[in-house]
Amino acid sequence: APQIGLVIDGVETVYEISKESGLAEVILNLQDGIHSYDVNLYNGNILIGRSKQGAQSLDLVQGDDLIIDIISLQADITIDFNDSQNARFLVNIPEEAITDVGGMDNLKLLVRITDGDDVGAAVQEAVLDVQEVNGQYFVEHIFDETTNNDITTYIEFRDVTTGTPEVIATCSDSVTVLTINTMTCGVGIPKDYIIGGNLLSTLSINVLDMNKVAVPGADVFVNGDLVGVTGSNFGTDGFIKTHVKAGEE
Repeated sequence: APQIGLVIDGVETVYEISKESGLAEVILNLQDGIHSYDVNLYNGNILIGRSKQGAQSLDLVQGDDLIIDIISLQADITIDFNDSQNARFLVNIPEEAITDVGGMDNLKLLVRITDGDDVGAAVQEAVLDVQEVNGQYFVEHIFDETTNNDITTYIEFRDVTTGTPEVIATCSDSVTVLTINTMTCGVGIPKDYIIGGNLLSTLSINVLDMNKVAVPGADVFVNGDLVGVTGSNFGTDGFIKTHVKAGEE
């Protein structure tokens, strides 16, 4: 299920997004002043997007609205073919992939190209170290004598922290051989655990008898689970308020 993780002052809380109603906004109770914030987008335990601006600071004033754009995690791939049909591959890597493995030395990329889609088509591949220039992470490689036809690309992101490569993300695409081709490849980064919950809705119920008199002590169930008893609070004989997931009955 899709989830949104709100990171406020370094602490992330994850909210499940209702597939029926979606999630338009979250109301937070924060003190005025400077706070750091970030937003992550998950599909299950896979990180697939984050806020466009990355982690930011905000001088919060009561009543201010905060609008955050979320973008998907992508690797940008540029393929430059020369007259000899050599192909120069440049893959720009999202910073989240570097952070996830603890630094660029712990990440390697396997890049594989297949000439055409025929059975027995030639395959070339290379395992590449990550480079960094001015805060941009990338790998670069030249494949020799590629085809004049379409080629298929496949990329593995490998965590080599323990010495045994672990694939943390993959992407693949096909491309028609032109002078320069640039494409994007969606990247999902698995997380070992996510601490979170749900954005709950408030359910208020008044229980009345046949004479429309409030009934204290009535058990109220949601999905077969007891959620409370009417009249539990002083002066609310037939009333109960509880919090449930959106869509529960």
